Amino acid sequence: MIIATFLSQTFLLFNLKNHILHTCKNRCLSYPGKTKSLIKDYALSVYDAEILTREKSTADFFEEACKIASTLASKKEKTVDAKSIANWIINKKIDTTSLLPAHCIEMILQQTAVVSLITMNLML
Repeated sequence: MIIATFLSQTFLLFNLKNHILHTCKNRCLSYPGKTKSLIKDYALSVYDAEILTREKSTADFFEEACKIASTLASKKEKTVDAKSIANWIINKKIDTTSLLPAHCIEMILQQTAVVSLITMNLML
């Protein structure tokens, strides 16, 4: 019984340690200078860049969404700018673990189209 309790506690501590390490790895600023890179490459404010780089997965999601937007722009299709993507991720609190960057771009474009239609109807 004592051995089983010891092993159970050891296993629990091991799992807890792995969970903490995994969380820290994903949440810490894993790339030095990433905040500066987002400011320089995407013309973001310091505030936006700092929020986006709090979690590695969020920064990666943002950059992937920007690549998709850039691809759309190169094909002369409707697209969105990096600031709009950042605003959506930050203000809409997008779950970057369950949403694809392409779907994020699609949602931004849909909302932009709706706002344009409403604005046009108000002008009439």
